Amino acid sequence: MVTIRNKKLRKVLLASAAIIIAGSALLYLAVARNNKAPLNDQAQLITEDGQEVNLDPPTDEEKDEANKHKEEIVNRDEQIKNPPSSSQTNPATVVITEATGVLVRAYVTGVFEEGGTCTATATQGSQVKTKSSSGFQNVSYTQCAPMEWDTPLGGGPWTIKVIYKSATAEAFQSKVIEV
Repeated sequence: MVTIRNKKLRKVLLASAAIIIAGSALLYLAVARNNKAPLNDQAQLITEDGQEVNLDPPTDEEKDEANKHKEEIVNRDEQIKNPPSSSQTNPATVVITEATGVLVRAYVTGVFEEGGTCTATATQGSQVKTKSSSGFQNVSYTQCAPMEWDTPLGGGPWTIKVIYKSATAEAFQSKVIEV
């Protein structure tokens, strides 16, 4: 009988130990889950002026805004490298409002005049297509007449550059489109 009792005692002790270990593990997981805060609560970045930094991934709107800012920087750098001649006094900026495989629409801020020339150039590798139109006064800026390509652009990425030139101003903007 002594051996049976030791076996039963051993089984009871092993079962009790297993229950204690499993209970401890469950308790640990429950406490860890309740104490786990979202990433934004755990890692808050505060700027010097007390503003909280958003650590969420960027939204599509934020990505578009960043890409537009990059284009503005590239355009500014190109204008610094290739400034208009000193006889031109009007600060002009070309704005491409639509660029597709069929046409380009643009306007020029900073000038309000008739008769300037808008030239759109599409480049993809060694392929280059160019189309020009006249500028005309429209409300408070100079509008470029739509520039339609003689043949539609082929598929893939194209760099579109619109240059505006007149007796008083010169400006340009570049943009990459996917056709």
